[in-house]
Amino acid sequence: MERSTKILLVVGGSALALGILAVAFRKKAVAFLLEAHHEKHIKQLHPTVQDTFRRFIDAIEKKGWKVLVTSSYRSWADQERLNKEGYEYAVSTGGSPHNYGFALDINLQKGVKLVRMASTNKEWEETGAPAIARMLGIRWGGSFTGTHKGDLVHFDLLPLPVSELKKLAVAQFGSNPANIQGNSVRLT
Repeated sequence: MERSTKILLVVGGSALALGILAVAFRKKAVAFLLEAHHEKHIKQLHPTVQDTFRRFIDAIEKKGWKVLVTSSYRSWADQERLNKEGYEYAVSTGGSPHNYGFALDINLQKGVKLVRMASTNKEWEETGAPAIARMLGIRWGGSFTGTHKGDLVHFDLLPLPVSELKKLAVAQFGSNPANIQGNSVRLT
C-alpha cells in the first residue's frame, strides 16, 4: 500500500472516530444540560416531594421522552403577577400548588413529536406520563374537572389541600405575598 493511501486511511479513520465521539458527546452534553435544567426546577420544589418528582422525570425519560420543565415553584408574588396579566390558568395568589413547590408543568419531546398544552388528552396518555404520575401518587391536570379542566401540562403532589397550605404559609410568613416562601412552608 502506498504511503499516501496509508495517510488517507489514518486521517479518514481519525475523522470518523472524531465524528462518532462528537455525536456521542453531543448526546451526553444534551442529557447533562437537561439533567441540570431538571435539577434547577426540582431544587425549587418543597423538599418533601423532590425525590418523587425526580423518579417521575426519570421514568418518563426511560420511555424515550425528553422532559422539558416549563414551570415549578412559583412565588406568591409571581402568582399575583400572572393574575394581573390575565394568564388563563392562574388561580388566586396562594391558591396554586406551584405556590408551595408541589407542582411541575412539563412538555415532552421525542424526535420531532412535541406533547404540550395544545396536545390532546389521548396524546398525553400515549406518552405514559399520566400513568407514571398516577403510579407515584401525582395528580395530572388532564384529569381535572371544573375551572381548571384540561391543564394537560400540570402535575402536582399535594400533602394537604391548598387552602390548608395557604393558612400555614400566612401563619409562618405573614400576609405580604413578597415575604411568603411557599416552598419552605412547615407542614406541621
